Amino acid sequence: MISDLSDLIEYAFSDETNKLKTIKLYDLEKDEIRFLEKLLLITLSDFKHTVDNYAIIRTHNKHGQESKEISRGQIAVLRSDYLLVPKIITEPDKVSIGEKSGIGTDLIIHEKEINGVVYFYVEEVRKKRKSLAMKTLYKRKASTKVGV
Repeated sequence: MISDLSDLIEYAFSDETNKLKTIKLYDLEKDEIRFLEKLLLITLSDFKHTVDNYAIIRTHNKHGQESKEISRGQIAVLRSDYLLVPKIITEPDKVSIGEKSGIGTDLIIHEKEINGVVYFYVEEVRKKRKSLAMKTLYKRKASTKVGV
């Protein structure tokens, strides 16, 4: 049983069965629900923040290679960066709605500057599962203004 984020990260990088494992980080708080409902124009009661191993591996494949990220003006995401996700969500510098995903779901972008780096954590709104699920994580040097 995977009970926390560090276990899920380890599972994502080590397990070869490729079975989906999802963890709940926590339920949305009342203020967060009100704020996001105004942005999204949908009801978010009983929603929770979730992360799964597929999102971690997808993020690693897209944003974990230094050579690719340098060409994009970004910094490669490290395993240790995933442990910052709860802080990025609970203490964001900015929250905004992104473009729709490829399948038409709403995306929420949390931005947080930590130690000279701006983290961009993107969640997908999964209405049927009542979750805001990790889509990706990427980061840039803090010279990138938050919100730009």
